[in-house]
Amino acid sequence: MKLMTKNGLLLILVIGLAFAPLYLARTSEFAGADTQASDAISTLNADYKPWFEPFWKPPSGEVESFLFALQAAIGSGFVFYYLGYVKGKHSASKSELAKLKLNIETSAGESPPTEAEYGVPLPLGEVGVSRLDDQP
Repeated sequence: MKLMTKNGLLLILVIGLAFAPLYLARTSEFAGADTQASDAISTLNADYKPWFEPFWKPPSGEVESFLFALQAAIGSGFVFYYLGYVKGKHSASKSELAKLKLNIETSAGESPPTEAEYGVPLPLGEVGVSRLDDQP
């Protein structure tokens, strides 16, 4: 199956999953969790008084929805920025390591590599230096 066909079928499936509940429950009322919780509390204890009131109430439901969507967008922006940063950092370190290996392999017949080429200190034997206590 072609990639475009697979993507098209997946898109249709996602759209179906998104709109099927709206079609199946078209006569029901969609209430938020806050409303359902306050209704449940009032049925259990009619004399219940909230501990505090919000200091600002949005002027309409649309403004409240906008602020919620804005909060979600900012949060997801932070999360995906961090994931992209970590992925880019990992990719950059892999490419630098590949370049370093390539440089070392191409200079095999030349002078021994330095710490700067490897990025870490080399064992003395690899660069042609012996320790003082190894000499006869």
